[in-house]
Amino acid sequence: MNCLNNMDRLQITNETMMKLLTLYEYKGKDFYFENILKGSLSQIIKQTVERDTFYFGKIMKLNITNNRFKLLIKKDSNPKNNDEKILKNIKNVFKIVAEESDKLELTSNEFLRLGIRIFKEVKQIAYVTENVVVKVNLIEEKKHESRRKKMEELLNKYIKLINSGKYELTEIVINFYIDFLNIAPFTEGNWEIGLLIIYLLLLKEQFKMFHYVSFFEMIYEEYEEFKSLVSKANFNWVDGYAKTTPLNNFIIDVLINGYRKVDKLASDTKFDKNIAKTFNIENTILKLGEVFTKDEIRAKHPYVSESTIDRTLKRMRDENKIRPNGVGRSATWVRISNYDRFEPTSSRQMSLYDLIMNNDEDEK
Repeated sequence: MNCLNNMDRLQITNETMMKLLTLYEYKGKDFYFENILKGSLSQIIKQTVERDTFYFGKIMKLNITNNRFKLLIKKDSNPKNNDEKILKNIKNVFKIVAEESDKLELTSNEFLRLGIRIFKEVKQIAYVTENVVVKVNLIEEKKHESRRKKMEELLNKYIKLINSGKYELTEIVINFYIDFLNIAPFTEGNWEIGLLIIYLLLLKEQFKMFHYVSFFEMIYEEYEEFKSLVSKANFNWVDGYAKTTPLNNFIIDVLINGYRKVDKLASDTKFDKNIAKTFNIENTILKLGEVFTKDEIRAKHPYVSESTIDRTLKRMRDENKIRPNGVGRSATWVRISNYDRFEPTSSRQMSLYDLIMNNDEDEK
């Protein structure tokens, strides 16, 4: 607990203070975001779970082809090997988190269960047992001791600091994380479990934007810098002088970036409410090929209802802009006219996830 035991030595710099002012200004809008996005919440959470699963799998360097990533995440295909089993386990973990993040208990058993769920049927996860030297009546003796004890002490210290109200939340989370990594309580997967712990603790401390945007997508985008900052934070940990401030600033930046994405999502959603959603869908149709499917439209507008898509297709058909080609699941649509396009106020940049998930080629 070298970090959490030495919180008083940390000083908040002017740079960090300015970042925190921005962060908590955004956090004050949580109720507003929730109110604006509630109509699409289930669809947003579903996609966030899928994106977190994809990027966590990439961070773990799972040996899975892009098409298999798509089938496992989007189609819930059966896993064929251990890496694919881990990916399915990860998705199940994120589903549980999405549904029960408020119920997370800070106990040594809870974090052990987290590791067991990730590596289910692939690796055995348990607390490390080690030989320690203790004094009994001035005589030194060796005995076996589980690192569960250190984990419990760390969790108790964390809870005490959170309840004290004396320290900033992200600072406590990051110092807990560095202590966790150095204790390395589990026989396997400490790095992966540690990443999930940051995510879970931030959610538990009511940074709710991660229901709407992918935490691990933002970590993946700056992963090399993140690893470098963790390495620097670990330096001098034994002496109680771990330099955690740069890593904390990094996480604050991730939180601010997440809130900016949610703010944009809320603005786009509000825009859609004020100007017919069908215009955005129509613009998408014009950017697709001459022959297109409803699935292609859904991929571009994951938060728009099926009825809105159907209404747009019907209107454009009646206006002689498109025509159906076939019926049923295999039906396509054909664009029969080109005209001036309605351009929305903003466009979504394609990410690695989007490029892979929108690829039409499925591996059988």
